[in-house]
Amino acid sequence: MRKLTCIAFAGALLSAGAFATPSMAADPGYWGQATPAFNWSGFYAGAHGGYGTGRYSYIFPSNANVGSTLSGGFGGVQAGYNWHDGGIVWGVEADASLGSISGTSVCPTATFTCNASINFTSTLRGRVGLPMDNVLAYVTAGAALGNIKRSSTNTANGNTLNQSQTALGWAAGAGVEVALDQGWSIGGEYLYVDFPRQTFAGATVGTSTFSQVRIGAHAHTFRVKANFRW
Repeated sequence: MRKLTCIAFAGALLSAGAFATPSMAADPGYWGQATPAFNWSGFYAGAHGGYGTGRYSYIFPSNANVGSTLSGGFGGVQAGYNWHDGGIVWGVEADASLGSISGTSVCPTATFTCNASINFTSTLRGRVGLPMDNVLAYVTAGAALGNIKRSSTNTANGNTLNQSQTALGWAAGAGVEVALDQGWSIGGEYLYVDFPRQTFAGATVGTSTFSQVRIGAHAHTFRVKANFRW
């Protein structure tokens, strides 16, 4: 699945290049200009969608860790500002995503399931990019906020415990953006997000007693994005 995701992501980047402004591609002297003709400065906002895969830890008081893999889709919005300073583009971007990057494993007590998911993420990141006229390649890093959900079911009687915690972590990655006509741009981005372990209290639901656990998660995310710039 990870290989297919990477192939799809690469295809999105190639497609972005293919849709670069037709008038630019038609002029054989355009790309050879000594001074970049496109300026990336200004505000932008848009939407994104993508897929994530990773792992979660699910640790009991006995130190038993039944964590497993995570996977799933997400979508959201982003906004930011760029400063084009000579041959460098500096920027800041904030985003928010909803989805379910989730996984399931068996608890130490076999009749219980141990599920975890990342349901929401929001990041605030700096960006540094190398502009090649209307193409921008960049790296990015910053803080990440995530909602980590615990869901555990006693399959013997159907009792279920759902809990969630907000975790502060970090994110880093890289991407490519291509500016089009009429203020639009499209691109692709890889972003790694990491959330430290959070403590989820034990609880009794019906006739079932659920143990306290600590859950942490990280994910490799791949997204395609579209922005309107002004």
